[in-house]
Order: sequence, then structure tokens, then C-alpha cells
Amino acid sequence: MSLSSQWKKSSVANVVRYQPSGVCFARGRIGGKLIRQSLRTAILEATKARLAELRDCEKSQRASVRSMILDA
Repeated sequence: MSLSSQWKKSSVANVVRYQPSGVCFARGRIGGKLIRQSLRTAILEATKARLAELRDCEKSQRASVRSMILDA
């Protein structure tokens, strides 16, 4: 199995599944860099919830960085 065939698209946007383990990963760009982060689950319903949590976390981190830059 080649490396590229180990990653499969899922029915959820911005989520790919690693075939050997079945674990889902969030995949997207943050600050122009491609990020792939494990969602620690193979269940699609749990994947949707964890993806939403990850998005909220990233938004709050970016907001705190912006406020630190503006305060300086």
C-alpha cells in the first residue's frame, strides 16, 4: 500500500481517515500552513463534535495572539 493510498476522504468536510488505524484526522490550513491533527476517534459522529471543538480552540488561540500583538 503506497503512502498516498493510506489516507482516504471521509464524508465530513476537512476530515481524512488513516486506513491502517481507522483514526480520523482534521486537515486544513492555518496561517497558510497545512495542518493535520488527530481527532482520536474512528467514529464519524464523534469526529464531527471533536472537529467543532478543534475549530473553536483554534479561533480562540488566534484571537488571543491578535490581542497580544495589538497590546504591544
